[in-house]
Amino acid sequence: MKPLPQSALRTPHSLVSVLNGPAPLTVEVAPGQFVVECPAGQAPRVGLHDLQPAGDGTYRPVVRIHSRNLRLTVKLPAQLGLGVNYKTLVRLIRAGFVDGSQVGPRNYDFSLQSYFDHRDRCKDMEFWQTKVDVQIGSHTVRKTNLEIYQEAL
Repeated sequence: MKPLPQSALRTPHSLVSVLNGPAPLTVEVAPGQFVVECPAGQAPRVGLHDLQPAGDGTYRPVVRIHSRNLRLTVKLPAQLGLGVNYKTLVRLIRAGFVDGSQVGPRNYDFSLQSYFDHRDRCKDMEFWQTKVDVQIGSHTVRKTNLEIYQEAL
């Protein structure tokens, strides 16, 4: 299988053919960061597993059970194929787009399901321009999702 071209991860309207199937959807999960999703029905929604030798030279997937939250490490987003890096995921957590918390200095836990829910919300092409009410002290201010993300440093 050919690797995806880098341009597919940067261009919001890129379509890449996957094994002669329907083109995947490109989703902007953070400003300027795009993830290419498989067409519906071609891949499981979330699947973490280990490959266990079957004894005949083949392997079988064995589901790995996790708690609700995962510890976020620098390598974890790439290991899980999330399509974003550590810093982007931390920013999404701090902005409130992904459920998670800082449990120590440079130490975060996050909900993997919440990240996939965020990706689903990002399928709306207007997501980053949508205005929402934000409570600041005793005042309510309207900000776009992009402004909220940009302020989460």
